[in-house]
Parts: sequence; structure tokens; C-alpha cells
Amino acid sequence: MSLSPVNRHILIEPIEAEEKEQPTVLLPEGYKMTATDPYMPAKVIKVAGDCQQRFQSLEGLTIMIDSSMVQEINFNNTTFHLVLENYVLGVFE
Repeated sequence: MSLSPVNRHILIEPIEAEEKEQPTVLLPEGYKMTATDPYMPAKVIKVAGDCQQRFQSLEGLTIMIDSSMVQEINFNNTTFHLVLENYVLGVFE
């Protein structure tokens, strides 16, 4: 299943940071440490047709985004990640 973004959204694949060494403190099972970095890299999968022209050529490139603005959508056992174009901070070239 695929999702075509609309309304100035960009479909992304978040690039997960490498896991740090586990803490020596005993934590409950399933506990997930929260990220402290407000920014994250992501690979661009698809760009909405109504995004500004400069975003139309980003497919396949890595961008830096505001991680708090990523929308996670779960549908039919598939997870999609979307971000509005104005939360793209830069492009890695």
C-alpha cells in the first residue's frame, strides 16, 4: 500500500539514530527513552504536488526536519510519516 501526500505534506522515512548503550538502571519492560534532540534526518519518499517548486526535486534525498512536527499515521498495519513542507530545515547534498 502506498500513500500520496497532499496539502503541502511530504511523505518521509525517518532515519533512526543509533541506539546508545543501555542504561545500568533497571527499567520497566517496554520503556522507551525519549529523544532529546529536536531535529532528525529523514529520507524523502514522495512530495505533494502543491508543495513549492523547490521541494519537488527532493525525492530520495535526506532532509533535516523538526522532529516534533512529524505526523505518524497507521493504516492497515502500515505506518506512514508525514511532515509539512515548512518544517524542513535543510537538505543534505
